[in-house]
Amino acid sequence: MDYVEASAALAAKGYSRTLKYQSDLGLDNQDWPFRYDLDAGELRCSDSVRSGQRICYVPREAETVLASSRPSFVYLDVGCWADDSDGNGTPRRDFGLVCGQHVYLCECLGQPVVPVTRVPAVNELFTGLAKLGCGVRVVEYARARDFDRKTWQDPNLYLLLGDLHLPPAGWFHSQSDVLPAPRREVPAWLAGTAAMARQRNGFIQQDYDRARFRQAMGEAPYALALDGDNPDISMHAGESLVRFLGALAALDTHLRSRLHFIHLGDLFELWIGRKYHLVPGPDGMPRWRLPESADIVADWCLEVMVQNEPVFAALRRLEGAGLAEVKYLVGNHDGYLLKPELTVQLGLPPRAPLYRGLNGDLLAEHGHRFDSWNFDNVNGGELLSGPGLTRLLLLKPSLRKLEGALGKMMFWTPKQRDLHMLGATLLFLDERFQQQKKPFSIYAMGHSHKRMLVRFDVRAEYSAQDQEPIHPEE
Repeated sequence: MDYVEASAALAAKGYSRTLKYQSDLGLDNQDWPFRYDLDAGELRCSDSVRSGQRICYVPREAETVLASSRPSFVYLDVGCWADDSDGNGTPRRDFGLVCGQHVYLCECLGQPVVPVTRVPAVNELFTGLAKLGCGVRVVEYARARDFDRKTWQDPNLYLLLGDLHLPPAGWFHSQSDVLPAPRREVPAWLAGTAAMARQRNGFIQQDYDRARFRQAMGEAPYALALDGDNPDISMHAGESLVRFLGALAALDTHLRSRLHFIHLGDLFELWIGRKYHLVPGPDGMPRWRLPESADIVADWCLEVMVQNEPVFAALRRLEGAGLAEVKYLVGNHDGYLLKPELTVQLGLPPRAPLYRGLNGDLLAEHGHRFDSWNFDNVNGGELLSGPGLTRLLLLKPSLRKLEGALGKMMFWTPKQRDLHMLGATLLFLDERFQQQKKPFSIYAMGHSHKRMLVRFDVRAEYSAQDQEPIHPEE
């Protein structure tokens, strides 16, 4: 069998779609012609440069440099961990793995499979996971270029986990609900949170009792919907995730000390069946809709935590298992958690919008800031917004089966993927030319639920009609 790193079947391909960058000649200061607002969706050229919002600049001289240097980075979409990733019942157990310049798109399996790899640290990880009942299949592999000298022999392992969308207890119904659920003792770590101590009506306790009762019966809870489909994409995925997290926590000590675990956001599902509690802020950052919004959303988070207590208990064990680090990012569906007044009362580790590691060579984020329907400062009260459309899925989850059929308006088409590729490339070019530092060599995201690993080669073409589009080399 071929080594993963030498397998032609597993080698990531180049991104084959040409991406054009527009220039807004109406903006001031023509020394910086390419201007994109990185805090708004669709990467529109924006006059907001005058109001101090975050703008990415690409100078004209960059065109000549690009033509000669032909820089490159690896683009990794880690996919998701769910039982219904696309509305058609497709299960996914995806994760990304980075070790030095080596990038792996992986899938967790239920059998003790060990991919054959040349990288000692990666081989140890795959072997250790298989012994603990969590075999791995490598879906694709890529090797980064233009990386930091320290990265060449860096033995650290970066495990990137994508969307989970763990559901809240409050919108589930089950046949077992007609039976009395026995009273269960809420774990001390959860009972001791400020948010739980604030509860007085007993509803959260009842949710916890029912959730554990359903779990003991092996029953996947079901939310009511007009079309009969279940809007819960997680279903039994939490059970396999608990096993996977347990395996990571049980690896050999020296391996755990080199393991960096980064969750890329959308751990919580806080949109479906819920009114959006953020409004656009004047400084480009969202703010609470009501004075009591933080407590309202904390209660929603408690519903998620009691419904999926085994997952959160497994994450807590992982946090205390001696890993190099355990980090959490926010997504669009749980972007509320970026606010410390929420994580503090829930007893959760702080969240961040992005992660930088591997000597600066790895940049990871959820990826939604380039999505005009879902970026953080969106007006979620509008129907044609990510939060507005997601609320419809509680009534008609079968809409997800149309993915790719209705164009960019709602779903993941090649054009929508281009927006995220454009965003990653602008970040790369901004670091290289505006900040004048070595840019990342690996960009990782989640958000789409569509796993993907490609090599992205950047070069410039000169055109009399266009404003010198920058695009990947096929």
